[in-house]
Amino acid sequence: MKKIFCIILCFCTLSVYAEKDPYRAYIEKYKKMAVEQMNEYGIPASITMAQALLESDCGRSRLATKANNHFGIKCKSYWTGEKIYHDDDEKGECFRKYLSVQASYDDHSIFLDSSPRYDFLFSLDPKDYVGWAKGLKKAGYATNPQYAERLINLIEKYELYKLDEDGGERFSFAEPEPEPSPVPEIEQVIDSTKIVDPDNYTVTIDSEQVSATSTSSRRVFDRPVHYNNGVAFVVVESGDTFDSLAIQLQISKKKLLKFNDMTQEIALKPGSAIYIAKKKNRSENGRYAHNVRPGDTMHSISQKYGIRLKKLVKMNAMQEGEMPSLNRVVRLQ
Repeated sequence: MKKIFCIILCFCTLSVYAEKDPYRAYIEKYKKMAVEQMNEYGIPASITMAQALLESDCGRSRLATKANNHFGIKCKSYWTGEKIYHDDDEKGECFRKYLSVQASYDDHSIFLDSSPRYDFLFSLDPKDYVGWAKGLKKAGYATNPQYAERLINLIEKYELYKLDEDGGERFSFAEPEPEPSPVPEIEQVIDSTKIVDPDNYTVTIDSEQVSATSTSSRRVFDRPVHYNNGVAFVVVESGDTFDSLAIQLQISKKKLLKFNDMTQEIALKPGSAIYIAKKKNRSENGRYAHNVRPGDTMHSISQKYGIRLKKLVKMNAMQEGEMPSLNRVVRLQ
């Protein structure tokens, strides 16, 4: 009996420890961010996550808590952003300071993607986390001789390689939640004075168009509205035109064109975003830079991040209509 009690006690202790494991907590919190970087830049999410865990001590290091620097990236001569000084290989070294954790993840990807010494890594199999770990050490990302082994150990211990699979963001340590019990439908009263506006949150407009002369023209439409950088947009569907959207959303075509930095109407491509409100002057969701890819224009970048084209061009000291050069880093704030 005593032996059974000890076994149960040990199991319970391990369960509690797992729940409080700061590594698992960090992975749950930022796994989606790591997967997004993989989809955007081709860096294995397992590598990004393992580096963040190691460099930031699960988000608990001074650089992480005081400067949102989760990858230990130093200033370098070309860094123009905020700085923080921290003892590392030498006393009082300069490290980059970010406005948000998202900005740190973005900069880590841009740093690897735009530095020639890391180019060879992008020719590896995107699921070859061992090759990436050893390659980072070989390229001089860190001075610790055990750096590659530490990354590999973290990846294998916490099964981070699952993040590299399709749908990796769904990987979780948590137990699946039970199916909710059905509840009777009740009338929902919505307070229209409260606006919910997190990025990528989807809401549905239930709006009425009522004729001023006759209630027979009453029409109800239902269209998903999304948010990017705090700016509302709709996704173009097959058959949409500026005229049809203007009628459906009760916004003039002139305003729709202006909101999307267009001077003339174009054929709308299904799946693209059309903003239905004025875009912001800068990135306000933590993203501060974009690495130019083939096919990018300043207009496409302004649409991607919900920033006014005129402000984006001015922010980057460019001329109207100027094309950004390949691999250029475009400031977003």
